[in-house]
Amino acid sequence: MIRWRAFARAAVLLICAGALAAQAQAQSATVDRAYGLSVDAAADKLQFTWNIDQGHFLFRNKFRFRVDTPGVILGAPRLPPAQVIADDFLGDIEVYTERVVVDVPLSFVGAPAPAIDVRVVAQGCALGGDCSPPFTEELRIEVPATATGAAPRSSPAAAAESSAGAVLNPLAALMELGQSIGGTIGEVEFLDPDVAYQLRTEVEDVDTIVAHWQIADGYYLYRDKFRFTLADGSDVALGSPELPAGKTKIDEYFGKMEVYYHDVLARLPIERGAGGATTVTLDVVYQGCADAGLCYPPITKRVNLNLPVSHGTGPSDRVPDPVQPSIEPAAPANIELPEQDRIARSLASGSAWLVLLSFFGLGLLLTFTPCVFPMIPIL
Repeated sequence: MIRWRAFARAAVLLICAGALAAQAQAQSATVDRAYGLSVDAAADKLQFTWNIDQGHFLFRNKFRFRVDTPGVILGAPRLPPAQVIADDFLGDIEVYTERVVVDVPLSFVGAPAPAIDVRVVAQGCALGGDCSPPFTEELRIEVPATATGAAPRSSPAAAAESSAGAVLNPLAALMELGQSIGGTIGEVEFLDPDVAYQLRTEVEDVDTIVAHWQIADGYYLYRDKFRFTLADGSDVALGSPELPAGKTKIDEYFGKMEVYYHDVLARLPIERGAGGATTVTLDVVYQGCADAGLCYPPITKRVNLNLPVSHGTGPSDRVPDPVQPSIEPAAPANIELPEQDRIARSLASGSAWLVLLSFFGLGLLLTFTPCVFPMIPIL
């Protein structure tokens, strides 16, 4: 009985998997029919053309272009003006119907590659309201050596062969991030990160390390990308960094971000036990972008700092403040003291025999006080 149940479950899973695969193939065929894509390549640009089926459209703000070939840089896509339509849910949106041509600037780091792997993302809808999810096409594109050469078409078969072994290029990802912020990579000369973000670190006092960045105009640093760590083997601990409030920047893709322009100063509290002067190694990580469109990868700097002598600034080693003794001011000489104070002072300054005799005499005097009279009959 148990075996039959297992077989039944396996059969249901196979049927569901087959149905999903068939649905995915049908959706892919529908996308290919509704939005036919072709690519022409030149030495300095790629030209993407979509032939859009009647009754369908493509969103202007959903195009994405990603290169997976090392040493290849795609610039910001040049999108033509779009048609504005009113949507019941999305409001006024820019769309393309019938046909759209998008030029993407192409450049190389080093020798030009004979062929490049590109991923293209787009999204569209039918005018009746049926919208497809964003669809991705992976293409292997042959690039001519010169701009005058014939521009061959992209090869889907070659794209299928290359997609399995494609490795994400960090430089390509960097350029794509720059494109998403809206820059034109090919037209701006960007600063070296060490010039754009000049870091200076110093020991402010026995309890504090200070890191200061001088930021070039048109560049900024992310507030949430700072990281501060000490190398292993140090007996010094870092507290939570103290950072000022940044400027709020709204990005189309990343949402609300807090950034710093011009300069920023971070204070790092340190905790350590009592000891002599020592040297620590601090690793500082930060990341920033340029307003023109380039985002740098995270930058790591290692600095050595000389800490002064410590008397114990850790939570359990902090030296308590000394307690000052309470000293009562002496009475001025010209003020007459009460009788009991005079007696107390004389007893404190006299010898032991004199104190005993004084107590004996005072006891005898007490026997002649009126309060003792009722005791006489008892005695």
